[in-house]
Amino acid sequence: MGILDILKRGSKKNDEVEEIVEEGPVEHRTDDRLSTYRDSRVYYKSGGSDPCIINDVSETGLRISCQGAKSFPEQIRIQYAGKRRLCRVIWNDGIVAGLEFEPGEGPNDTNESSSDVV
Repeated sequence: MGILDILKRGSKKNDEVEEIVEEGPVEHRTDDRLSTYRDSRVYYKSGGSDPCIINDVSETGLRISCQGAKSFPEQIRIQYAGKRRLCRVIWNDGIVAGLEFEPGEGPNDTNESSSDVV
């Protein structure tokens, strides 16, 4: 007996339970992502930095993972494609974080303001 059978047995509204279980998580991504495994660094406004791994990348952002629990500020810079790019932290579970490139900071942008400071 699977979890769906157990949920159905305990509910008078079987159709609603099945619909909720089958929906799954909501996808918020707006672009396709390319899976990767690339060493990088996160740079903070305070001047510090931490090593990280870029797990996937898209036109609008990337997903990174860091060793140990991290509480990221609202904005960070990340070394990507030869530049330290300014990103907004969209979500963070302590180890993995979703970042969105700030306007003009994406992988195809050639904005020269992508400097070494936040």
